Order: sequence, then structure tokens, then C-alpha cells
Amino acid sequence: MTNLGCFFDEFIGTALLLFGVLSLLDRRNQLTPGFVCVGIFIVFVGIAACFGMQTGFALNPARDLGPRILTSMVGYGTQVFTSRQISSQYWLWSPVIASFAGAQLGTMFSFMVEYAGEFFGTMMLVMFGTAANCQYNLSAVDSIARTPAGTWASVSLGWGAGITLGVLLSGGHINPAVTLAMAVWRGFPWRKVPGYFLCQLLGAICGAAIVYGNYKTAISIKEGGNHIRTLATAGYFGTVPLDYMTNVGCFFDEFIGTALLLFGILSLLDRRNELTPGLVCVGIFIIFVGIAACFGMQTGFAVNPARDLGPRMLTAMVGYGRQVFTLRHATPVLTVLHSQYWLWSPVVGSFTGAQVGTMLYDIFLYSGDQSIVRYL
Repeated sequence: MTNLGCFFDEFIGTALLLFGVLSLLDRRNQLTPGFVCVGIFIVFVGIAACFGMQTGFALNPARDLGPRILTSMVGYGTQVFTSRQISSQYWLWSPVIASFAGAQLGTMFSFMVEYAGEFFGTMMLVMFGTAANCQYNLSAVDSIARTPAGTWASVSLGWGAGITLGVLLSGGHINPAVTLAMAVWRGFPWRKVPGYFLCQLLGAICGAAIVYGNYKTAISIKEGGNHIRTLATAGYFGTVPLDYMTNVGCFFDEFIGTALLLFGILSLLDRRNELTPGLVCVGIFIIFVGIAACFGMQTGFAVNPARDLGPRMLTAMVGYGRQVFTLRHATPVLTVLHSQYWLWSPVVGSFTGAQVGTMLYDIFLYSGDQSIVRYL
């Protein structure tokens, strides 16, 4: 890690921490003190699972400086302050100044609402999730990390923390499939749909860009050079299905996952269940972790068009090229269909699953008056 990379890593982590804490304390979310504590736990575990590998996630000047001073007094000497050949001031720039700067940025951005909420909410989702993917996969390389810093459980928790924080920031969508389903079935204003779609996609691109910048050096080590980029690491950002999966199987996998996601969200929001906002957030966390743990293996559980398309566009722009859009080729007759995996599975599959999941819930389970089904 360069000193700039260390600074950036701590900066991101502390900004995310402040984003999370302030969203938990926001009166709009109406969270009880107990759920605020649970939320802080989830946010911090998510940061550890997604950004802890490279610098040890100080996120707090006192948490780093205090133990550093103690170790210097009990026999470690000045080496704890002069341990980096590049700069003897690492202890100042990364865990101290970067943490202060990240906290300022996170606080400044936390006061924006609606469209900005969709942008930052989706950005949080993608940052946590793709960072968890990166940490899990890259830490398994001996030349990058001393010990593995992730498992599939940490990936699931990272995505779960991301969607929980994203929902708190945005007010609930951070997913074009959810936005469209709410517009079709629940009366969400159609005039807002294009703006939501755009903000969600841009947020996903920015989130992926931040994570790519943070792990760029490790990715280059994994790939064997700064100018080598293959699907082996592209899958940390956009989804890459397992080789044995057919396109129909990929579509079906994303269809099921997104339908389950909408089923879960709608049941949590159903007035019959009388759940507090805090319980709704915990429920969304559990649902998403469950989907990741049960349906994540085969296609990478996009269940969100922006979550896949945004990072996929980012990787195409930073050196991976067209391969991220043409990754599944078969016979010449089927080449056109197979090269459009990115469209049929994470995009069309997610949109379709959300529509069917919402339709089934509203027809058979929903008893409120917000659904169009009640007026048919």
C-alpha cells in the first residue's frame, strides 16, 4: 500500500461510518435507541468486512493513536511511528488526518434527500458489496495479504450492510427494479422514475469507481500487471455466472432472487405486520443476507439492474473493455443471445422478478389500499 492508498482507504471507511451513524440518527427514520445501536453494529461490521484488509480500518484517530503511543512506551520504541520507508508520517496521514477528513465529507453529504438519497444510497450498496467481493477474493492471494480476510459469510454480510445503509439514506429504493415495481403496482409517481433510474445508475458507477480505486494495486498484483485486466477480477464488480449456467438458468436465478427480495420488502412494509422502521431495516438486512447465502453462487445475485450495470460500465471504462459485455459466447447462431447475458440476466431478469413478486404479493397477500390490484 502506498501512503496515498492508505489515506484513501481510511478516508472511505470513516466517511461511510459517518454516513451510517447520521442516517441512523436521522429523525425521518424514527429509530429507537436500541435499533440505532444495532445499526451501528451492522455498519461497523460491514466496514470491517469490506475495507478492513489493507490498513486495518482505524476510522478513529484515538483508536489508532492511543494504542500506538502505548506500544511505544512499553518497549516497541519509535518504530511504531517510523515503520514505513516511504514516509515516517504514515501514522499521522492515514489513521488521523484521513479519518478526520472522511468524517467531514460523510457529514456534509448526509443532509441531501430524495434523488441525492437514491444516488448515495445505491453508491453505499455497491461500495460495501463490491468491496466485500474484493476483500474476500484478493486476500486469498498470498502475495497480497498475510492471511485470508473474508469468507462467503463476510461477502453476504457486506452486501447486507450495504443495502441496510442504502435504504436508510435513500428512503427505500436504491434499485431500478423496485422503483419500477412501485410505479406499476403501488402508485409511485411515474414522473420520478427516470430521475430515480439515473441517480441509481450513477451512484452504482461512482461506488464501483471508489472501490476499484481503493483496490487497484491489489487487483494489478492479482492480474500480474497494471495493464492486464481479465474476467477473473471483473467479477468482483459486475456479476459473472458460473461456466455451467445457461442463459435461461441465469435469467431464472436472478428472477427468483429479485422476486424474493420484493416479497420480503413488501411484507416488511405491510401495515398488518406493524413493524417499526428499525425492524424494517433489520428485516431487509436479513432478507438480503439470506438471498446472498442461498442464491448467490451461480450468478452473483445482482437482483438489482443498477448494482450490476453500473459496475460493469465502470470496469469497461477502466481497462476491461468489451469483454465484460460479451463474456458468454456459444455457437455462431447463438452468439448474439449469449453475448447479451448482461442484459437478460441481471437487468431483464431482475425487472421481471420484481414485477412478478410484487404482483403475486398484492394479489394474494396485500390487504391495503395502495395497490392497483384493489381497483381492478
